[in-house]
Formats: sequence, structure tokens, C-alpha cells
Amino acid sequence: MQYDKILVNGDSYSAEEGCGGPVWADYLQDKTGIPVINRAFIGSSNQRIIRSTLEYLGEIDGAKKSLVIIGWSYIRRIELWYYGRGLELRIPDRLPGDDITKPRLCSLDWLLPPYQDIATPEQKALVPDVMEVHKALTDFYTSLYMLAHTLEAKGIDYLFFSGADNTDIGLEAFPYVNGLSQVQWCTNNKKFYQLHDFSIPDYAIKNDSDRSDTNHLSTSGHDKFSTFLLDLFLQKG
Repeated sequence: MQYDKILVNGDSYSAEEGCGGPVWADYLQDKTGIPVINRAFIGSSNQRIIRSTLEYLGEIDGAKKSLVIIGWSYIRRIELWYYGRGLELRIPDRLPGDDITKPRLCSLDWLLPPYQDIATPEQKALVPDVMEVHKALTDFYTSLYMLAHTLEAKGIDYLFFSGADNTDIGLEAFPYVNGLSQVQWCTNNKKFYQLHDFSIPDYAIKNDSDRSDTNHLSTSGHDKFSTFLLDLFLQKG
């Protein structure tokens, strides 16, 4: 891998917080010698991952050749602006300074059981029916299309895969979404790795006997997964 810097983003399956040891991004740095910046955060929505990736591109500016690796979160996960107090540690990408300068965007999950039960009726009404994913899929792929084009315009290489399990919403079940030109572009892009046929939990079940009850990777599992990613790069040239 001929890169000067690597930027990683995602949710808890890629985040350092709560893991209790090195994660696959750390092992990737050790094995390649390339500086890796990991901006994954537990509970992240895909909206947060896309927005913060754009914000953090400044951290890899100046590198001759950069790479962005993203393990996407649940497509159904919703982000909102939280007006209350007490969830400060659950709000990622906070800016320095006083409260007025800090974003208050967090995943709706944090306001709902089993984490909390503090969502308002209006916020609970945002939770879609399990079968209502057409808009979420359309928005997700439109955002991926635009993010990939932004990275390409900046000369930044990338690899996208699904960190969370989205295997239950394969595109073939949604003809309208699957027929969109931006979705077809993403589907045919070799830098998008099996977004609906692969996930870190599935990888953990098959390859990590020490995985957690929620199928998060163990320390040794993160090590193995970093090797899997390196092999994946070799396969894709």
C-alpha cells in the first residue's frame, strides 16, 4: 500500500472507545507503517460518518497519497439534534470552546431503550417501520455517490464496506432504488465491498471465537480483520 496517510471512520465496530485494546485501524498502522487517523465513534449514524469524514479531510491534507477507509453503520439508524443534557459523552465530533460551538447531533438510538428512555413522542415517531427503508436506502446511496466523487476530485483513494449488518435489505428487493443511476454506479464500483453481503459481525462469527456477545471483534479479531483488509487491497490492486 503506497499511501502517506489513512483516515478511518465508522461506528462501534471500528471505534477505539469501548474496545479495551487495539482495533483494526491500529493494527493496520503497525503492519503498513502508514499513519492512521481513526475517527470512528460508537453509535454513529451514516449521516455522522459522511459529515465528519468531510470535516476530517483536513487532517490528511498535504499527504501526497491518502486513503479513506469507512465501515458503514446501520442504514436504518437515524441522527437528530439533541436539545437536552446528559448525553455529552454520546455526542461525537464536538468542537473546542463553550457549548454554543459544539454540535448536538447524535444517533436516536441513544435516547431509546436499552440505553435510555428519554426520547420525546415526536422523536419516537421518527423511528421507521422495519419494512420502510426505501428513503433510507435512497439517501444512503445518494450520499455515498457524492462522497466518493468528492474524494476522487481531491485525488483521495477509498475503500467502503459495511461495518454494521445490512444484509437484510439487499438492493434486489427494492427495484426503484436499485435502478437509480447513482446506485448502479456504486454497485459497479470496485472500491465498494459487498455492502449488503458482508459485515464485521458476520466476519466475527466466522473468524473470531473470542468476539463479544454483540459480535464486536476481540483484540485478536481486530488483528485478523486488519489482515483481511490488507488482503482485500491486494485482491483489488
